[in-house]
Parts: sequence; structure tokens; C-alpha cells
Amino acid sequence: MSEKPDYDARLQAIETRLDTILQLLEKHPKKEHSLLELAGGIMLFLSAVALVVYGMVVLERYQKKWSEQTKLPN
Repeated sequence: MSEKPDYDARLQAIETRLDTILQLLEKHPKKEHSLLELAGGIMLFLSAVALVVYGMVVLERYQKKWSEQTKLPN
């Protein structure tokens, strides 16, 4: 007959592995963001703001041109 696997021993081995993984994670907390990552985020935000402002200026110019072209002569 084949022997039944020892599930209690396997479960105990898995629990000890999980405990060691948790201990390692507690020793090494999440790495703080570097200054370069922060600067990159700020540059992306400022470029998005610049694109929005540029779009608003272009839209205003076209609205002025369109309103001048559609004026009816008196």
C-alpha cells in the first residue's frame, strides 16, 4: 500500500515559510520614493498643465477669428 502524505507536516512547513517571509517584509519596509521620481512626477504634471493652457489660448484665438468672420455688415 502507498503511504498517505503527511498533511500536518506539509502545513507546518508552509506556515514556517510564510512566517519567514513576513519577518523579511517587516524588516525591509517599502522603499521611499527617490528625488528623481518626484521630479519626474512634477515635470509630467507641469507639462499637462501647459498643454491645457495652450489649448485654451488656441481655442480663444479661433473663437475671435470666427466671430470676426461671421459678423454681419451694417
